Amino acid sequence: MCGSLRKLPSGSWEIRLFLGTDDTGKKRYRSKSVKGSKREAERTMRQLIAEIEAGRVESGWSDPTLTVDRLLERWQAANVNDWSPTTARDHQRTAEGWISPHLGTVRISRLTVERLERFYQTLHTEGGKAGRPLSAQSVKKAHSILRAALSAAVRWQLIPNDPAVIAHTPRVEPHQHNVPDLDTVAAIIEVADPRMAVIIRLAIATGARRGELGALKWSDIDYHKRLITFQRSVVDGGPASKVKPTKTRTTGIVSVGEATVASIETWRAHQTAVSEKAEFGPLDDDGWVFPSQDWGHPISLNQITYDWRTLADAHGLDGVRFHDLRHGTATHLIANGTDVRTVAGRLRHASPTMTLDVYAARTTKADQAAGQLIDDLLDNP
Repeated sequence: MCGSLRKLPSGSWEIRLFLGTDDTGKKRYRSKSVKGSKREAERTMRQLIAEIEAGRVESGWSDPTLTVDRLLERWQAANVNDWSPTTARDHQRTAEGWISPHLGTVRISRLTVERLERFYQTLHTEGGKAGRPLSAQSVKKAHSILRAALSAAVRWQLIPNDPAVIAHTPRVEPHQHNVPDLDTVAAIIEVADPRMAVIIRLAIATGARRGELGALKWSDIDYHKRLITFQRSVVDGGPASKVKPTKTRTTGIVSVGEATVASIETWRAHQTAVSEKAEFGPLDDDGWVFPSQDWGHPISLNQITYDWRTLADAHGLDGVRFHDLRHGTATHLIANGTDVRTVAGRLRHASPTMTLDVYAARTTKADQAAGQLIDDLLDNP
């Protein structure tokens, strides 16, 4: 940001700051008159520039009619094609439910760090349904959306800085995953219907996400080498399904054991019999491993969630989500001596550091063994 000084007939100094252009190409300025010497005026100008860039005062830069609601609409329209339908719906609900009621009519030029932090505290204390507190994690979600939208506004030269970059949000406590024990998972597989039994076994054996399992095709499975390739994911499933790249936009190849391959082969034989009985013909290698009822689409992801919830509740796994099978994969492998790099590769994590950050603290068995080892070394040098 640059500025200039001009001495007025009254003897005062006019500070004039160039703030860029608005979305119509019109140049924007901010002016301020100060009394005193030129040196004092220069010091005031430097201070004003620093405060505007830090988001501590209003910039006066943006279109005076551009509100937070209008910015969010423009930001969503610019990005919706890059989001999955689930992400788009989630952003829309967050904007409409938490951000708009408090900041929707506020001009973005009047958003300061202090104002954002007051908003976050309000959300945290009374932003939930019927005025109940909102979790710090939910506040963080609202903050992330605001930060991204305001960052876009900076790129579009609507405002000079993004005050959300340095705004503080309530502390988010580390989340403790509900990891299911393998004996219970095995018991669930034993009583599940043939389709759900294979889905659950693959989830715990590979750490695959629900959408990745729904998007599996028969051609993704190498029976001889016992390899499964995860190269796509599905959103929603059923007639409304949309196939997209995996969450990390990478292809993962995961080894599985003989029993898991055998369960897949049994499922394929079951599907072949059903297909022939319905006169659909033999299974196509390009067909879905877990198809919808009309066989033309992947299985509904909501159906997977519902079936899992029914089975989990019946076995005392209250609050254990289907996604927690993925967490169980990592936790049980690390606890039983599998190196973190291998686990990270199976989960398709971008870095083993992420795997360590999420799961290292949960390896109780390994931690107990480490504690005993220190005792043994100390007492038996």
